[in-house]
Amino acid sequence: MGPDDEVRQLLREIRDQQKVHHDAWRQVWEETRTERQRQVSLIHGTRRSHRVWLVICVVMIAIAFGYPSMLTSCVRGLTGSHEGMGPSEKHEARAWLNQNKNEAPLASNRFDAKAIAVEFVEKLYECGAIRVYVTNVSYDEFEVKEYGGPYADSLIVELPKDKDKRAKLFAIHTAEVLDEGYSPTRDRGQGTLFFWWD
Repeated sequence: MGPDDEVRQLLREIRDQQKVHHDAWRQVWEETRTERQRQVSLIHGTRRSHRVWLVICVVMIAIAFGYPSMLTSCVRGLTGSHEGMGPSEKHEARAWLNQNKNEAPLASNRFDAKAIAVEFVEKLYECGAIRVYVTNVSYDEFEVKEYGGPYADSLIVELPKDKDKRAKLFAIHTAEVLDEGYSPTRDRGQGTLFFWWD
């Protein structure tokens, strides 16, 4: 086995270990989620304080697991919106995916292959999204060389004004955030929805 094979094997082992940690964290999260919600509701009694508590938990977990880059994504994912989060690099999703040589450039734990990610983006456009952007892009030198292109774990969807189209997009967003273990976002007239997969 050559040096490149050893590096690939080591990378696979690291990813497997991260998945084991993630699965264990997810199980603990699900077991304690109801109790945390009840406690936060009793102590603070507001939705905002509930989100603050969730953000604190996410920050603690991120620090514990050494994932500082996921903090901003988590905050955006919890709020369901990219607005007010400051400037961030973003690329039109179709173009970014089509030119990317990475076989799974977007949220590989959700989209096993680029074609599946492209299909999801097309579905967002079909449902009425004005524009879909890829954001939170990683240009890790080793991964770009190894997999052929950059990697991202997030999408920003510009929402239309039409109520029916918005309802379809919010339904898709709700399904995704529930699967990630977060609370759905209500339509408050916001201009964007933020999709994030850990």
